[in-house]
Amino acid sequence: MGESRNYRIDALKGIAILAVVLYHFGGGYLPFGYLGVDIFFVISGYFMMKSIVKAMQNGSFGYWRFLIGRVTRLWPLVLIMAAISLGLGYFLMLPDDFENLAESVIASNVFANNILSCITTKNYWDVANVFKPLMHTWYVGVLMQAYVLLPAVYAAVFKLSKGKINAVKIAAWVITLLSLAAYILPVATSAEKFYYLPYRAFEITVGSLLVFAPKLKAPREKLLRAVKIVCMAVILLLLCLNFDIPAASAKLLLVVFVTAILLWLFENSEERQVPVVKAFALLGKASLSIYLCHQVVVAYMYYAVTGSSDIRTLLLYLAVVAVLSAAVYLLAEKPLGKLAKKNAVCILIPAVVLCCITAVLSGMVYLNAGVVRDVPELGIDKTNVHRGMHAEYCDIPYAWDRDFSDSDKIKIAVIGDSFGRDWANILNESSISDKIEISYIFPHSAEYMGKRQARLAEADLVFRTFSSSTADVSGYLPSKVPKEKLYIVGYKNFGSSNGILYSRRGDADYFDQTIKLDAEVLANNRILSEQYGDHYIDMIGAVQNADGSVRVFTDDGHFISQDCRHLTKYGAQYYARIIDLSWITDGK
Repeated sequence: MGESRNYRIDALKGIAILAVVLYHFGGGYLPFGYLGVDIFFVISGYFMMKSIVKAMQNGSFGYWRFLIGRVTRLWPLVLIMAAISLGLGYFLMLPDDFENLAESVIASNVFANNILSCITTKNYWDVANVFKPLMHTWYVGVLMQAYVLLPAVYAAVFKLSKGKINAVKIAAWVITLLSLAAYILPVATSAEKFYYLPYRAFEITVGSLLVFAPKLKAPREKLLRAVKIVCMAVILLLLCLNFDIPAASAKLLLVVFVTAILLWLFENSEERQVPVVKAFALLGKASLSIYLCHQVVVAYMYYAVTGSSDIRTLLLYLAVVAVLSAAVYLLAEKPLGKLAKKNAVCILIPAVVLCCITAVLSGMVYLNAGVVRDVPELGIDKTNVHRGMHAEYCDIPYAWDRDFSDSDKIKIAVIGDSFGRDWANILNESSISDKIEISYIFPHSAEYMGKRQARLAEADLVFRTFSSSTADVSGYLPSKVPKEKLYIVGYKNFGSSNGILYSRRGDADYFDQTIKLDAEVLANNRILSEQYGDHYIDMIGAVQNADGSVRVFTDDGHFISQDCRHLTKYGAQYYARIIDLSWITDGK
């Protein structure tokens, strides 16, 4: 029965990894394929508890032995992919992106990329994650943290209960219920619930509890086979179809519990091997290598090779992932796994060395702001750099969060987040800057805005900016500002990443490159432009070509935006030249 069960569990892992691989290819081919990771959590919890209970029952459980076994399985592959990513990034990435990668390498090396992601990106679905080669190691971080903490709890409970396995089961139940409650209840942000172990532990412990589930004494194979087919159909529907369930977390919970039912059924039934299922089982056996390789491939493919997601590109992506994963599995995962069983030290010493080398190199990259060469398009000279260069320029308007003076200059209030600071910088770079006084207001909250009502009342003009594309901004406008002095500054966007543009830096038409914006973004911009007319500043239209595409370089060969969202100093100066702002002072 053990061989049959492992065969079917491997097949389930194969389905899960294929779903994840297809999801990360732009998210369009399998919109909910990311739920495949939740299948892995359940399966990992099952095998973890099975190993622990078996060792406890025969008196051979050792916490450090268990932990070293898990580290030697996961750590070498993570380090290898981190090193490959760092090497490719040196040749291909722009400074900001390389700096971010360096952070991820250090965090991934110590199984903490989930923590870094929660602190920085805060959103798994942010389009920027597509271009991050190590974005996916958040999962390995959560898993290793579970391997560190949960067995320690189980070992302590087992010892305190004087060797009662039932106490371990109760502990697993308590952790499951507490974690599930924390996930469902509004006690944390969505990012914290996605990335942190306390909110994901129930997925692992649900799998663990299957070890204590009762066995069927006389299973009715036909009935069990029908239930398995239904469960598998539910999982495939959840992974493949884009349909809504009222509760945002319902799909995840359904995948977790249906996966648990499937594992229990695999434990209680026999089934002959089927060729199609056997093919998925092969994928499942190599699922760790596939998982760690695929995001590196898709990130650099989108970053430096193509921005397309058509079928031909998909096939190329799958082919490269298959070749790289097979190489890593056959040359690293499989032989290292065999070696680890004989002598873990032979794995850990080289791993420590590789970890230190990549960490030191990444630290140097990070401290040097990701700059490894001159980047004239961003005005970067590698002999004169410091961290936070671009954010430093964008954040200048923070110093302008002040009341107006008694001068006779035109008083302008700018309300908005970082996009508001961009607009304030444009005004400051313009030819009318010596005739205006800018007061910047970050809309922290209604209370914060309330304290600045006097400033808004005193302003001659008020500009409200927005950092997201929407067709309705009415709910975000200051209510006490007269319409005649209120102006809307439109959303701006320069694509998803400058990497694909930068990869062509040797081409003759390099600075002529443009990008096409999403149709919804253009439609929303058009709606707002028509709605507010002369009181709308069309940031997209100002840089839009006749064919609808948008410029990404200024007329003097600099990136308008370093991150496709915020303006470089050159971008602010460019906007200040091409947008007519003379009307602001003409009436004075």
